[in-house]
Amino acid sequence: MTRYIAIDGKGGSGKTYLACLLAEKLQARLFHLDDYGDDYKPFIGIPILRQLAGEATEDIVIYEGVGVFDDRLDDLHPFRVFVQVPEDIRDQRAKGRDVPRDDRTIDDWKDIWEIWDKAEPEYFTDAIIQKADMIVGTEDGNFDVDAIVARFKPGN
Repeated sequence: MTRYIAIDGKGGSGKTYLACLLAEKLQARLFHLDDYGDDYKPFIGIPILRQLAGEATEDIVIYEGVGVFDDRLDDLHPFRVFVQVPEDIRDQRAKGRDVPRDDRTIDDWKDIWEIWDKAEPEYFTDAIIQKADMIVGTEDGNFDVDAIVARFKPGN
């Protein structure tokens, strides 16, 4: 039976980095919500992610991205990790990651950030954050992967 880990948090919080660390440690299949979405349409990739994750046959599947605590993924019964960092660090990381890409101009990114700056507060309600089985921070860029793995037990 496949077990799932969902990693959610605001843009620039460190979700992808943590997911990669956990996937390597647990030899898990990894899905990135960003691979199935559109920067201009928040959360549009959730149905595709749900289908692919649900069809996966690996023992452990990790999926990450802004929106993966969405109710449409609840039936997978994932172990949920919420990643949070102070806004200034998050913004610095996101802009450092996004701006160097060749496929978008700085004006494109400003438009995208504006869309997400509106979408994230609507999504990240107390009810969403309370779904987390574990909340971790990454102010220093380091995760205690072993602590997360220890909390991830069969049946979660």
